[in-house]
Amino acid sequence: GLLAPTNGCLLTHPRHRVLYLFATSVYFGREGDNQLGKIKCSGLAEVVDGWACSASEGIRKPDRRLFEIAAGRCGASLADGGWMVGDSLVKDVGGGRAAGLRTVWVNPDGLVADGAQADHEAKHVTEAVTLLARLD
Repeated sequence: GLLAPTNGCLLTHPRHRVLYLFATSVYFGREGDNQLGKIKCSGLAEVVDGWACSASEGIRKPDRRLFEIAAGRCGASLADGGWMVGDSLVKDVGGGRAAGLRTVWVNPDGLVADGAQADHEAKHVTEAVTLLARLD
């Protein structure tokens, strides 16, 4: 099925062609238990291979280490490449690029990019997933 949260960010890995959720305190509350509870209650735990919660890890995007942890839990490595999809130009796009990933900025309000430059832009996460399917 299609994973299409209204808020959040995704990392895809070309070898697996599945979506990995990066849950951070910005999207799932401030506490690690709250983040994990929402991932499990929403059903996301059954459709993604792994995740890393900022509050649980004590690391926040755009820190590369959070991307490394999440990729590792998904059985992948950042060295394998992949895509970061997110709605924060600084945390998601900037962090993804710093981690060596190609990026898609989910920009529903049509804001003008100021800072990090995404490889692609989409109005909604479902448009980003369609774009990735075409590119990959």
